[in-house]
Amino acid sequence: MAFEGITLAAMVAELRPLLKGGLIQEIYQPDPRLLTLGLWTGQRRRLLCALSEEARLQLTGQQFENPSVPPAFCMLLRKHLMGGVLTDIRQPGLERLVDLEVERGGQRYTLRCELLGRRSNAILLQGERVLGALSRGEAKRSFRPGGLYPPLPAQGKLLPLAAGSARVIEALSAQPELSLRQALLATLEGVGPRWSTELAARAQLDADRPVSLLDDRELERLWNAIEVLYRRVERGDYSPQLYLQGAQVYGCAPLPMASYAELEALPLDSLSSALDRCYDRQHQEPAVQARLALSKLLAARLKKSSGALERVGRDLAQAAKYPDYKEQADLLMAQLHRVQPGTATVELEDFFRGGQRLIALDPRLDAVANAQKLYARYKKLKRGALKLERRRQSLQRELAELQAAQGRLEQAETMEELRALQLELGGELRPSGGEAAAVPLGPGGPRRYLIGGYRVLVGRNGRQNDALIRRAGRWDFWLHVQDRPGAHVIIANPERGKVPHAVLLRAAGLAAYYSPGRGSAKVAVSYTQIKYLRKPKGAKPGAVLLAHQLGSLLVVPLPPPAAS
Repeated sequence: MAFEGITLAAMVAELRPLLKGGLIQEIYQPDPRLLTLGLWTGQRRRLLCALSEEARLQLTGQQFENPSVPPAFCMLLRKHLMGGVLTDIRQPGLERLVDLEVERGGQRYTLRCELLGRRSNAILLQGERVLGALSRGEAKRSFRPGGLYPPLPAQGKLLPLAAGSARVIEALSAQPELSLRQALLATLEGVGPRWSTELAARAQLDADRPVSLLDDRELERLWNAIEVLYRRVERGDYSPQLYLQGAQVYGCAPLPMASYAELEALPLDSLSSALDRCYDRQHQEPAVQARLALSKLLAARLKKSSGALERVGRDLAQAAKYPDYKEQADLLMAQLHRVQPGTATVELEDFFRGGQRLIALDPRLDAVANAQKLYARYKKLKRGALKLERRRQSLQRELAELQAAQGRLEQAETMEELRALQLELGGELRPSGGEAAAVPLGPGGPRRYLIGGYRVLVGRNGRQNDALIRRAGRWDFWLHVQDRPGAHVIIANPERGKVPHAVLLRAAGLAAYYSPGRGSAKVAVSYTQIKYLRKPKGAKPGAVLLAHQLGSLLVVPLPPPAAS
């Protein structure tokens, strides 16, 4: 839903009396383009600022999972705004821009939210000096810390009540080649595609009709519709509506919409609650969007790798014929006397397979030169076959790793796991520091269980699987499903004793559960001790070689016991 200037004015009118004077107690950034502020105003309220293509500002009752390590911009906001008082919420004119004014420790700050669709941004200011921004901007508008805030370019649009009917009609009529929708969009401040269509509907005009075809009576009706709308905005007279198409939510608006006449309208107490209804499915945000994006990325990479493997297989089948060229060259050299100059083919006795063999020749070359050409072809194909075989093995490993990532995506339960998988797929896996910089074994770390008195850890992704193996003792037990991707399961064995079979069985059930075999009746699980695992050089996270297998178990995938 487009969050145009008029809609934003309605939201500011709703938020100001509810949040002004509120104490900022929480600041989170659950997604790179999403900010939430927790305020105390006599009751807890959560302000959401989405800075994605679906940019908006609202109060929300939705719950979001926050990263264990806050992003840098979130930390900056906490440093300057946490514990501060929200003194005002302002919108300059009807621009898609909102200033959250905050006072803390005698200092005044402005969190400026530019709700410009995909160009949305949040900038922390002190006066006009930039302290930091969610996005550093681009060459024309840079938001580097310490610099001055570059204002949005002036669009030269009109506020109708200030401009008056004559000037508005004149401005519209000066664009005769445009449709009514386009002319309203280009002329009026606060109006986007949705509200320009709405104004045409209220004036009972076709929004796609060229302005040049409108007569004076139609222009008068149009001005009346414009004036009525902007008078309501000026008074702050809003009536939020949720629009349904059958059982599905279609959208919402701060006022009844004539252009939505065919939809079912449901009046609500607030625009924020209407927006929550609009975005409740999408804004299982950001987890649903992240899962969908990762699923598409994996599908594309799997398709690409599978196609490459298929092509390499075909090329390898061709290259595997290289011994035939050596045989042809050998036959030529052994029977030079039978080759006539200038001939394109020759039939020679085949010492290798018996009978006769037809050999294609270059008629411009003599028999020896043709043999040398075949020897060269043989050597080139032999080298190519070796390279293709290495490429085939590399693609097979890549395909297995992508299938493993697909399995982890299916098993991922938290945003933390999705972010870790995103890092893996982006190739940003190796930490720059030592072991401590790898994967934190904190809230976002591996799953932990207590089974029969033994501590059992289950990795959530390739990085954690590697970290678990590095940190495990040599005598700890390791379990993994056979011939499938899946989680690494570690049974801590500090006493170096024999782990009870019942504990092995239960841990194997976890390994099966956290694998693509979760829906199978039974799954084969291998187990060994950490000392028998090897990490191949250059292998991706989670890849290990099993030097010795202590045994295997055929188990039913079992959901986890209570975490401890």
